[in-house]
Amino acid sequence: MIFDYISGDYRNIIFSQVMIMDIEAIAKALKELGIRGSTLSHHISSLASAGLISQRHEGRTLFCIAEYEKLQAVIGFLQDECCLDEQASDDV
Repeated sequence: MIFDYISGDYRNIIFSQVMIMDIEAIAKALKELGIRGSTLSHHISSLASAGLISQRHEGRTLFCIAEYEKLQAVIGFLQDECCLDEQASDDV
């Protein structure tokens, strides 16, 4: 399930920074946390596998792009599933 891909602290940091397109902030946050480049690559690959980000290369630079449609689908799922009790009480 997609929640497996976004449940880790590092992935949350990475994804939130990709969403605001701040690659320098990712690098700074990971340096402060002591995360190696290989660990970053692993987490980016996981986010890409979940469809939450896409990647493109330009030379040696890797660009990560947040996939907002996928994120909207996750938010919609959470709203539908987590708010069922609230909706039921409104119907009464």
